[in-house]
Amino acid sequence: MTIGEELRDLRKNKRLTLDKLAEITGIAKATLSRIENNVVGGNYNTLKKISNALGITLEDLSGEKEGHEIAETHVEFVLLKNQLKDLTRSMMNLCKKLGIDISECKK
Repeated sequence: MTIGEELRDLRKNKRLTLDKLAEITGIAKATLSRIENNVVGGNYNTLKKISNALGITLEDLSGEKEGHEIAETHVEFVLLKNQLKDLTRSMMNLCKKLGIDISECKK
């Protein structure tokens, strides 16, 4: 289960709407929706605000239930993966705006 799916399940279990969670966290409803739908990953501060509002830890949000060190490492990995995903999307959008065709780049 992705963080977005986990977030949606936890939010619904707490009977919170996206509007209410946005109000509590100060995070835009659209951003919360994009995280839940795995469009963006969410950075550390955003996920921390969400987890605090839901009364859980980041480890709970990531679905990691193992030992603290393993859970902490897992959360860090998930956050880095989300940041890389967001940076890649930003880079691709920038290339489109600049008219750069990146499809021919070597893999």
